Amino acid sequence: MSLYCTVAPGKVNLLLSVTRKREDGYHDLETIFYPIRTPTDSLSLTMLEHDGLELSCTDPSLSCDSKNLCWRAAELYAESAGITPRWHIHLEKNIPIAAGLGGGSSNAAAVLRLLQDACASLLSQEKLQEIALRLGADVTFFLSPRPSLARGVGEVLYPINDALGDLPLTIAAPCFPVSAAWAYQNLKRIAPASEERRVAMLQALRLGDWVACGNMLYNDLSPALYEKFPLLKMIRECMFSAGASGAEISGSGPTLFAVSKDNRTAAAVAAAVKSAFGDAVKVF
Repeated sequence: MSLYCTVAPGKVNLLLSVTRKREDGYHDLETIFYPIRTPTDSLSLTMLEHDGLELSCTDPSLSCDSKNLCWRAAELYAESAGITPRWHIHLEKNIPIAAGLGGGSSNAAAVLRLLQDACASLLSQEKLQEIALRLGADVTFFLSPRPSLARGVGEVLYPINDALGDLPLTIAAPCFPVSAAWAYQNLKRIAPASEERRVAMLQALRLGDWVACGNMLYNDLSPALYEKFPLLKMIRECMFSAGASGAEISGSGPTLFAVSKDNRTAAAVAAAVKSAFGDAVKVF
């Protein structure tokens, strides 16, 4: 039996500006996706000797049926390629669930990448992107995760190919989920972030100016989250007190991330959050 393996990274949104609510209920946005090194999930695909689709996961809270995005990704791939599934997919789950880090979307994209490898790239890149968009707005980004400016619902991507180095990040994930639907329903402002902020953020990434990058962090969804969950404000204040250049909620939350001037400061921020909040917050 052939075995294929891959890693599914999470992401943070360095900038997230909701530009308008669409007639279909979704929101157009402008965001900067940034893939993170940790936490990450791992996926493997085993070719079976009989027809069928199987899914297993290390997290017992996740369903291993058609409710899972990994399962739906495999079904859509098989349907589009005109083949019968003979696959067992295993997911080792490390990215917190419903945390604003894109874990589910990344897992779905990882399944599509694994199936392309296992099936000798049966589908075109255009078809793969079409499937990704059917699965979720940011699944397209995770097909080839790299720093990117995104528009539309998150599917129109402009890779930042000249981004310099790795951001000194600290990730702090409170141990409770937040529904993305709730975050958008409680959006307190719909006003595009200034062009100056976006240009400054892109410039900071290209220059490796992490202090400037931290200063430019922005998320339209965060005001409602800070109001609903005071703990998030406390974590953010702790990050700044420990030396972070910037700290903000990623996506629809509740995970916060801090950008520091260097890796040493990022480690100090991580230590401070662990000391202050203990097991209530997972720190990466």
